[in-house]
Amino acid sequence: MTQTTDPAWTRSGRPGPPPSGPGPAHERIPVPTRQRRPALAALALVLVLGGAALSGFLVLNSGQKQGVLVLNKDVEYGHVFQASDFREEQLSLSGGIQPVRFDQLGPLVSESYRATTKIPAGSILTYGMVTKRAAVPGKDFTELGVTVPEGQYPVSGLSPGDAVKVLYTPTTDKVVAIGGARNGPVLSVGATLVDKAYVKAVQAANDGQGGLLVSLVVRNEDLGPNTSTGLAITAAANATKSITLTRLPESTKLVTGDGE
Repeated sequence: MTQTTDPAWTRSGRPGPPPSGPGPAHERIPVPTRQRRPALAALALVLVLGGAALSGFLVLNSGQKQGVLVLNKDVEYGHVFQASDFREEQLSLSGGIQPVRFDQLGPLVSESYRATTKIPAGSILTYGMVTKRAAVPGKDFTELGVTVPEGQYPVSGLSPGDAVKVLYTPTTDKVVAIGGARNGPVLSVGATLVDKAYVKAVQAANDGQGGLLVSLVVRNEDLGPNTSTGLAITAAANATKSITLTRLPESTKLVTGDGE
């Protein structure tokens, strides 16, 4: 009798490969191995965290305020700032505005800063609105120089920014005629030549007698009905050293126009 061997078993007694079926073989498509990129993952994490931090910074600073100076009243060109001119307001500012902070009020006043333009009440004071320079004549103003002998100006001296009155005080018999007429009536001693003027600059005169050379800015209307005549009278009084300057109250300010 002939023995048959099961092809599914080998001689070792272990099962062999299964017989191939009658149909075609089905092969599984290999799946590609996923590539890990730790650098890109770290960069993405940094961007996410950075964006979150920036958003938080913008949110916090959008409501951040600072104390700034705001005008309590209208001020004119050339006005010397005083502490009473301002109030503090807490404001959030952006867009390139450069306000003067409230903590700068002390230096602003003590160093006699002035307005460079006409500023309405309620305006935020910016650095472009202030200057330490003396104002120059604006529209309807004239600048003139006078020599003031010793004893004919305040003992404490004069400083740029002072408002003064110009008086006629002759010390000789060389009198000045009213209206500039050579043979007309003369000015009385103590007559007002200029009701209000602004000291632009002052320095010691080279006379060896303690006099001062003072540059004044004068409103034309304060020189009288005729500006030319008023200047002529003042010049004549100055030529005879008959000028006396008295300081006006601190609250008196001279408006010198709307621009430099």
